[in-house]
Amino acid sequence: MQGAALLVGWFAAGGEPGRTPLRSLGLLAALTVPVLVTAADLDVLMRATSACLAAVTAVGVLAAVRALPAGRQRGTAVVAGALSVVALACCGAYLLVPAALAVVALVVSLVVARLGTRRGFGGRGL
Repeated sequence: MQGAALLVGWFAAGGEPGRTPLRSLGLLAALTVPVLVTAADLDVLMRATSACLAAVTAVGVLAAVRALPAGRQRGTAVVAGALSVVALACCGAYLLVPAALAVVALVVSLVVARLGTRRGFGGRGL
């Protein structure tokens, strides 16, 4: 996860008040151009976005099951987790989008951790 945090920090550069986050705007432009060039179907884009939202929600709610103390709060999280998983199952083949993003994030994290270790940062990133 340290590599992912480093990547987020790298893209956040310039996000301070009075500055322009050029890196994140560049990423947004790079991801938008192929969508515009291929005239991607809005329905497909919305379904892929919904699958990503459902995946993040399910992971967050299931993490709450572990984090909350036993009792009513954990019980509520268990029910919410079950409903989130049902919603996630309704995404069908679009679950490949968040799965692919998770694989990319894992690879980036591993590469950054390895580079950090080689350069003497103890895996903390660059």
